[in-house]
Amino acid sequence: FTYKVRFRGWFLNDKDLLGDFKYGFGSRNITYPFYQNVMHPEVLDMVLETALRLGFNLVIPGSFINIDNPPEEALVQTAVNRGLYVSQHHVEPLGVSYFGAELYQQKYGVEGQFSYISDPKFMEYIWREYVRKWAKYKDNVIWQFGLRGKGDEYFWKSDSTAPDSMEERGNVLSGALATQHRIVCEELGLVGALLIIALFILTIL
Repeated sequence: FTYKVRFRGWFLNDKDLLGDFKYGFGSRNITYPFYQNVMHPEVLDMVLETALRLGFNLVIPGSFINIDNPPEEALVQTAVNRGLYVSQHHVEPLGVSYFGAELYQQKYGVEGQFSYISDPKFMEYIWREYVRKWAKYKDNVIWQFGLRGKGDEYFWKSDSTAPDSMEERGNVLSGALATQHRIVCEELGLVGALLIIALFILTIL
């Protein structure tokens, strides 16, 4: 018997509302109408135990995980402590969303525009910063590659400088994916595409 699927997991999409089952662990400062309370690790741990009993080995532990916020990083640590692989929400390529970048800028006084088109240097900078933060769990990380706008918008909906044609938008996406791949390889000391496990979440999905 040969296994055909190497990773089998859960995406706790919008299940951050589990944060309302037990309070007092921490909060997230996010300009979004939901997910203000961070799920308590004890609540998440019961979910992870169930996942393991079902033969899962991978989890995306929430809809927004800003690893720069210790209570949120604790969710990643909880999953890793259980021996699970962890990945990021598809709106968080390399672990950073529009909201995460916005909070990073406010916290550290970094200037830049969340646009791979008009400010690619800032995008590379913020992606690299978050890869470095996630790299402590690198043996357990399944990296998300992609390009999204604010929240779960297409990047061309959030970015007025985005091209109009699908071909040009595809070129932008291809450039972003190549940049993300290079950053991960550089920061983790990898060489070549075959040495990195990546989930490519296409913008048009």
